[in-house]
Amino acid sequence: GVQRSHEILMNAVRLALILIGLACALSIIRAFPQAAYHRRTLSAYKNESFVRLLGLTLRSFLKRPTGAYLSAFTNDIEPILNGYINGLFVVIVSIVQFTAALIMMFTYNVSFTLFVILLTFIPIVVSVLVGKKLAESEVALSSENRRFTAQLKDLLSGFSVIKSFGVESEAEKIFGSANAELESVRSRRRVTQSLIHTV
Repeated sequence: GVQRSHEILMNAVRLALILIGLACALSIIRAFPQAAYHRRTLSAYKNESFVRLLGLTLRSFLKRPTGAYLSAFTNDIEPILNGYINGLFVVIVSIVQFTAALIMMFTYNVSFTLFVILLTFIPIVVSVLVGKKLAESEVALSSENRRFTAQLKDLLSGFSVIKSFGVESEAEKIFGSANAELESVRSRRRVTQSLIHTV
């Protein structure tokens, strides 16, 4: 009885330590190809975007402020990196970990494992249902980032005019309004992201 339970516990602890070690090793090993993949993908994205930008007619180019183009090459990179590029590695690691966990669980208790598999579908379904909301908040943040960058560029470009006419307070109001709106949208995105992660 007690001796057998102790033996089962020690086997489980040993197996858990092995899995933790493998997970740590996998995390360290994936850091190098992940960094190389980030570098190549982001570089290719920016090169392709610049080629498309050069393909615009002058009239099309002037329809948007320069700040919007600057934002596309700076602020918009982070959501792309976090939302899409990192997602590939998260999926691969999750599949490996899930498969290893299933194999371990099947060796201990088949009925419990089937119950756990059934439970895993709940967060998957919820993620699919609320994923659109997160995508919408990412688009809103990207758009607001472009507006803020364009506004800031205009203010900086007109710095000499602002000083010459003594309209610092008006410039401060314009900046404050754009900044508040950007942080408001960013805050809504964080709340949405936190709720999704919690679920």
